Amino acid sequence: MLGQPKEQESLTSLLKRYIEAHNRAVRYGDFSQLPSLFAAEATMSFHGLPRPFGPFRGRGAIAAAFTAHPPDDELALGDLEQLEDDAVEASYRWRAHPETPGGRLRLRATQGRIAELTIHIDKEKPP
Repeated sequence: MLGQPKEQESLTSLLKRYIEAHNRAVRYGDFSQLPSLFAAEATMSFHGLPRPFGPFRGRGAIAAAFTAHPPDDELALGDLEQLEDDAVEASYRWRAHPETPGGRLRLRATQGRIAELTIHIDKEKPP
């Protein structure tokens, strides 16, 4: 990506790799590889759901969350914004319902892995 600082390119690349891995896992029903993108002590949290879900601390807890409650729709990334040297945020939409805004993803990285993934859900996916 021309014109982007190396840190932003790396964060953007990590976020895109997460989205690609998420979508592949939804397509094939296999979430076993997705946690490898997370640091060992990573956290994943959700905001905006009608009932509490998470936060999940540690790669094992994140893997268990994907196994117990696997997503059933792919994500399409929207605009990306560099927040800090180690964080990026992007809007997303549900792939099966592109007219429905999904929310925002905030990713913080450490050593090339996801240290923190925060999912803000503006509107749940239609049934």
